[in-house]
Amino acid sequence: MAKVKKRGSTWQIDYTDPNGKRVRKSFPKKKEAEAELAKRVSLIAEGRYLDIKKDLNFTLSELVKKYLENYTHSIKEHYCQNFKDYFGESTLLSRIKYVLYGLYMFLRLV
Repeated sequence: MAKVKKRGSTWQIDYTDPNGKRVRKSFPKKKEAEAELAKRVSLIAEGRYLDIKKDLNFTLSELVKKYLENYTHSIKEHYCQNFKDYFGESTLLSRIKYVLYGLYMFLRLV
């Protein structure tokens, strides 16, 4: 459900994108917020909604494969394999957060 609501001195749009992620964005005027929300809702209905973060829609194993094509060293291959073992080869890069990476580095030191 998409809606426009007042938040302090700004107007906020609130909707769910086609991937199921909640999106919120603020505008200084109500007319601007309503126009932007109408535009985004119509793009979603027509199937033309563009996901800005499409670059992160590939897996860790795809990234490691591209990395090793450019930089081949046995130490890096071992490090990449450990990384894939910890996070899982089919994990999307958008799912790996900085906190998880920090935890991974901490566990390697222990």
